[in-house]
Amino acid sequence: MKKTNEELLYIELIHFTRGARRYLHGEGPHPEGPAFPCGPGCPPGRPPRRPHGHRSPVLARERILTLLLEHEASQDIAAETAGPADERAAAEKEETVGTGLRQKQLTEEMRINASTMSEFIGHLETDGFVERNIDPSDKRATLITLTEKGRARACELQDERKEKLDQLFSPLTEEEQKELFRLLNKLQRRAED
Repeated sequence: MKKTNEELLYIELIHFTRGARRYLHGEGPHPEGPAFPCGPGCPPGRPPRRPHGHRSPVLARERILTLLLEHEASQDIAAETAGPADERAAAEKEETVGTGLRQKQLTEEMRINASTMSEFIGHLETDGFVERNIDPSDKRATLITLTEKGRARACELQDERKEKLDQLFSPLTEEEQKELFRLLNKLQRRAED
């Protein structure tokens, strides 16, 4: 049975996102090449497909670092745009809450279970990238903060990602990129309805 245009487009989107993810995280050649994921009996040069839902521990830990860095940046921006009353409120809040993200927030953001997140955080802490602290405002919660080493690595990861994204989308003009963004947003809104 011949596939419809919609089915073909969907398949291409899936292949592109899988290939792009592999490319961005250094797991294979550029997605325009032949290294898209495939099943058993892959031709030579094509990596085997990971089990559905499998998340690379290294990539997950890198994502945690970038989320923490983004959180720090958003706090810095909020502090810069705050007025005097806001600054006092922020200072009071920082004294009670701290500057990190709660482990529960990271778990929800990454959509992984709490025990897996705890394991990832443990590896990052052992490697000196993050610190765990008790949240002063809620003794049951744990705040995760970047160390200087973690901040440096997160900045490197962001730079690498930006470079790869620039290269990935370089075949498209700026106007084509905007149009693609618009179309994908339109599809996303439809999928969420």
